[in-house]
Amino acid sequence: MKNKLPAILALGLLTGPLTADADLVQSSTSALATFRQCVSGETACDSVGPTLIQSYGGLPGEPTASTSQMDPEYGASEGSVHLQGAPGAAELSASATSLPGTRNGGNSVLLQRYTNASTSAETLTFGISLTYDQTVPAENAGFPQAGSAQSGAVAEIAIFTMTADSLDAGTTAEENNTALMSEPDWDSGIAELKFAGTGPVSHVTGSGTAEIAETVTVEAGDSIWLWAILQSLAANGAVVNASADTNLDSMPVTPTNADDDGHKEN
Repeated sequence: MKNKLPAILALGLLTGPLTADADLVQSSTSALATFRQCVSGETACDSVGPTLIQSYGGLPGEPTASTSQMDPEYGASEGSVHLQGAPGAAELSASATSLPGTRNGGNSVLLQRYTNASTSAETLTFGISLTYDQTVPAENAGFPQAGSAQSGAVAEIAIFTMTADSLDAGTTAEENNTALMSEPDWDSGIAELKFAGTGPVSHVTGSGTAEIAETVTVEAGDSIWLWAILQSLAANGAVVNASADTNLDSMPVTPTNADDDGHKEN
């Protein structure tokens, strides 16, 4: 049974070519800032309209990405991400400041391939630590909780395998963002192993932290892909600021039925 990742922005891995001169990468970062208008109904923001203004940051394969956007009718939003050099380690930030009747989003996302280069299996734990601070107008409490007009920060991680050993990330910041964040082709050899999300703290003023992690076993010579996203979404006068750190811990798998020297018993 195919399972689509329940991310606000779905994980996307496009194995078909984006351009004739596309860059094939094993890690990449991307940032996206968006502005939308609220669609009123029973409340001032029952839902949101299509993206009217957006900006991208991060070229294919680059370890850092950032973008920011300001508009006098919408407000401001920005995102940034920086790979720290160690496998799975990155710093992300996202913020959004909305004016009445608008919904802005700041996004940062990373993708990285990890190969177990040792001679034995490893247990890998991929985690993300979120810190957020947000101010939300009291009237926003009446907005649909499950709708797209929510205000809050959310962090998500995924671990998966892919038949190809590299990702077609195009050549531009926009194509790179599409490759990391659009709908995946589930018939192209992609298999989700683990997914976790903090879930947004919607329509509430305050600050806090959250941590999530997922663990998998990777055999010697095998590879997995790590994906993480941080989003700050702000509607109708809300302000949301967030940062997050990802990390990857590895431990060798102890063979079963082993003696004190680590040799299997016959």
